[in-house]
Amino acid sequence: YDTEFGYPTSLNIDENESIVDEEFIASASLLKIVDGAPNFGPDEGVIDAQTYLSNAVTLWESNDFVNYDFQYVHDCFCEAIYHAPKMVSVRNNQITKVQFLENSELELPDEVPQEVIDQILDVNGLFDKIQDSIDNEASEVTCTYDEKYGHPTSILLDKEDLVADDEFRAKITSMEIIQDTTPTDPEQKDYTKTQATLDSQKLVWASQNLATYDFDYKRECRCLPEIQRPKFISVVDNAIASALYSDDQSEVSANMISGCPTIDGLFEIIQDAITDENDEIVVTYNTPFGYPETIYLNPDKDIDDDEITLKIDSFTFPVPGGEGRLPGNTTDNGDGGNPSTEPPTESPTSASTMRDAAVSSYLVLGLGMIIAVFGSVAM
Repeated sequence: YDTEFGYPTSLNIDENESIVDEEFIASASLLKIVDGAPNFGPDEGVIDAQTYLSNAVTLWESNDFVNYDFQYVHDCFCEAIYHAPKMVSVRNNQITKVQFLENSELELPDEVPQEVIDQILDVNGLFDKIQDSIDNEASEVTCTYDEKYGHPTSILLDKEDLVADDEFRAKITSMEIIQDTTPTDPEQKDYTKTQATLDSQKLVWASQNLATYDFDYKRECRCLPEIQRPKFISVVDNAIASALYSDDQSEVSANMISGCPTIDGLFEIIQDAITDENDEIVVTYNTPFGYPETIYLNPDKDIDDDEITLKIDSFTFPVPGGEGRLPGNTTDNGDGGNPSTEPPTESPTSASTMRDAAVSSYLVLGLGMIIAVFGSVAM
């Protein structure tokens, strides 16, 4: 079954083993959610497709991955050698090896033919193919990207709606990063990637224009129990307005609140760790809002019990019109120090757009109240 949506990906049902050829065998892949899904074509949707692609490329390039393996499926009306699942190995940004995955249902040669290998793209090549489709205003560009690394996980490119079988469909799974084993100077610290990721995610957060929001906050450290107790924090106009302990809903003291961060404060904590050259800085960021979801800091590996972990969950913000709140949590992965920027399959309404709508609603409501007051005075 698919781990994300739960639908069956392969079926093999044999009602009676003694009867030959009565088995039911089927497979399903590259599920596309149509209801409400944006059509990233030559309309305004192409802007979203470009934004998501750019964010994914930024995330992938910030990690500087050059050695990796992944499973690749090209879904097409073609020979089995082309659409059969394959394991692709990339070294120094070059495809060095392609192997068929074991598949008893298909008759495949022992080795992947060179003409098939020549049509397989590495991650950078897939990014380029998606970009070309956007630039050429393809009728559909629907892609998802990995939250941890940024590489494409599913791709659907359709040049023309009226042309049959011209689509490009691919699925990338089981990405394994091959770490560079070249010895390095243990005393040398390079925070270039961490700083670049922080800067890009701060821009994503700033673009949301959110000054009022709530979230669950937890700090894990060798510290007082009251500091470690999970808290529900309410922020109004970029300042903490109130905080409650999550376990019993009691109020957090003003002294304790002073040690709790806003989202901007979390960014400052990460920046301070970079400036102070912490030995370990591991951060995951939310998609699509950009705020940090988990922060792990180890200032000095030689000192025990100085590590801290900060966790943000259940992030919400006001719904336009003032009725209810919208969730702002869409990721829950850990990433070994890299941000989560995978765009959702369906384009969410941006926070800034909803905020603008809310302001318009408030202005209309206020104008109506003024007219009502002056009308009653006149009477």
